[in-house]
Order: sequence, then structure tokens, then C-alpha cells
Amino acid sequence: MRYRSSGSSSSSIGFSLTTIAFILSMIFMVLKFCGKIAWSWVMVFLPLIIAVGIDIVVVLVVIIIFVISNLKG
Repeated sequence: MRYRSSGSSSSSIGFSLTTIAFILSMIFMVLKFCGKIAWSWVMVFLPLIIAVGIDIVVVLVVIIIFVISNLKG
């Protein structure tokens, strides 16, 4: 008997930019707490700051495209 997929690929593992940034920040936090790195907290959280910044830019671009397309039509 064959099972049909419902269109989602839940069996494959995919990492988004936010997930990778979160994992990196967690690694940097552990290293900072253990005293292995002497970075400022801004540097520790920089991967998350960059990921959130990119997400905000993408959302703003989508909103701008949506508004422009509605003004024309």
C-alpha cells in the first residue's frame, strides 16, 4: 500500500535563516558563559539581530509591493 503525501515535505529537514541565527547565538551564549569568548553581548546576539533585520526588510518590501500593486489596479 502506498501512502500519498499531502504536499508537505515534513520528512525533510530544512533550516531557515532565523533557526541558524538562533543556534549560533545559543552557541555564542554558552561560550560566553563558560568564559571562552570575551565578546560584548551585542556581538553574541548579532546573528539574531541580522536575521530579524533581514526579516523586517523582507516584510517591508512585500508590503510596499502590495501597496503599489493595489494603487495601480
